[in-house]
Amino acid sequence: MPDSLFGYVIAIQVFQHGPEAMVRSMIARTTGLLKDGGLLFVRVNSASTEVYHPHEVIEKTESGGFTVRYTAG
Repeated sequence: MPDSLFGYVIAIQVFQHGPEAMVRSMIARTTGLLKDGGLLFVRVNSASTEVYHPHEVIEKTESGGFTVRYTAG
């Protein structure tokens, strides 16, 4: 546990990187940094975002999400 907790944490396009299990772990660890009643602000790309650079899909979720590994770009 850190020395101090935060009233809020802002995560802009952070939790969209990596397989689902790792992301769930990162979110749990981050919420553990919040004071009681603290807020977590999250922004991620949607599953319908076009991926233009060469890539391979390494994971698909039941909810329609997916994880890619870029192969170039």
